[in-house]
Amino acid sequence: MTSHFSLDIETLDTKATAVVISIGICKFDPEAKDAIGPIEHVSLEVGVQIANSRTFSSDTFYWWVDQLVGMTQSPFPKPVEEVHHGLARIIDFIYQNSEKLEDDNGGLYQDAYVWVRGPHFDWTILDNLAKQVGVEWPIRYDKVRDQRTFCSGEKYDPPENGEVFVKHDALGDAIMQAMFIQQVTAKRAALEAPKEFLDPEEVAQLMAAVPAKREETTPEE
Repeated sequence: MTSHFSLDIETLDTKATAVVISIGICKFDPEAKDAIGPIEHVSLEVGVQIANSRTFSSDTFYWWVDQLVGMTQSPFPKPVEEVHHGLARIIDFIYQNSEKLEDDNGGLYQDAYVWVRGPHFDWTILDNLAKQVGVEWPIRYDKVRDQRTFCSGEKYDPPENGEVFVKHDALGDAIMQAMFIQQVTAKRAALEAPKEFLDPEEVAQLMAAVPAKREETTPEE
């Protein structure tokens, strides 16, 4: 059975070479409401990434400073991990929660989709970082899905239990993405469901309630 994961990252830039602060990922079932989990959340070393020529913008840095002021809970989990080890945890999480398939050339890949909010941001940056440290992702390029496009034109409904996620928290954002996909999937399934036919007795009752049509008469000449 194909697995689905929702993934989000927090960065210090918008370029493919951006410093990655944290990664959040959760497994979920698009067709089952609230079927979310297990989860994984890692923080990555920032200084080492900068030393290895990964980029950060002053605008993004000061934006983060403004966001963190007054926060009672950090959006970044502890401890902070070395980049290679942090990526390995995310990859191992995908391995442990999905099955392998064999391609036409005999190679193995994970039977899983990874949903991100814009593949040209999250996935492009993560792929760039992984290649820089010599790590290979277990997800094929054609298994990356765009949550923003899938949910375009729809409205996100907050959890009924009132659960509030930490702002700009990679794991919280990944979970909200998964919940949004579940909501949109359920809504579209309801619209596409076959319409039930009326029971014959109900049809007879409706017909009996309709006034008989008056016979048309031709005016006398």
